[in-house]
Amino acid sequence: MILSSIQTTSEFAATNTCGAAIAPAATCTIQVTFTPSASGTQTGTLTITDNAPDSPQTVPLTGNAASPGPPPGIGLGVAPGGSASDTVTAGATTTYALSIGGAGMSGTASLTCTGAPTGAVCSVPATVPLNAASASTFNVSVTTTSRSPTTSYHRGSARWLWALVIFGGLSLFKASSAQQSTLSRLRFAPLLVLAAALCSCGGSNSTSPTPTPNPNATPAGTYTLVVTAKSGTTTQTQNLTLTVQ
Repeated sequence: MILSSIQTTSEFAATNTCGAAIAPAATCTIQVTFTPSASGTQTGTLTITDNAPDSPQTVPLTGNAASPGPPPGIGLGVAPGGSASDTVTAGATTTYALSIGGAGMSGTASLTCTGAPTGAVCSVPATVPLNAASASTFNVSVTTTSRSPTTSYHRGSARWLWALVIFGGLSLFKASSAQQSTLSRLRFAPLLVLAAALCSCGGSNSTSPTPTPNPNATPAGTYTLVVTAKSGTTTQTQNLTLTVQ
């Protein structure tokens, strides 16, 4: 038998050990491979052309391509039983539980957290280990700043009043020293001592509290925090919602 060609269709390919001529009762092998470009069942035909009376001979071919699985990933997400949102009062701290790993990649992932509002700090571990087969958990901590005003105290006018008393007393004391005896000057001493003591105390009733707004306080509102995990060239993010009252 004289072979003219051996051909396949669709996504099949054929190799053979047959020569151009096959002697009577001789055999050769034709090997067909299936190389699908899409998932699902694919069909084709193997066609053998020769000088036989029934040429060409055809053989139906069938191949089944399984759906390809997802590529290996980081596996970043909310931990089982956890939540991606929380509400806090300004000045409080909250924690989110996230999981990472178990998605086919192994090694180490670096973490960052962005989107924290004024007066708030979002903290994550710098790096976490990645296990291809199982996930591990880590915490995202968010600390906010209270909006309660700070209080400062200011002295009133009493200190200045006592300063004037002392100044006036000293002036009189000096004037009397030029005109009066030592006994007369000593009359001013108790007054000056008392005035100096009261001035140094400042007058306990002369202070008043003054509230001052905290410029670094966390404003009320709803914010989106973004936790980013990166391993090699693969990056994955997880959004968290923070509501500050």
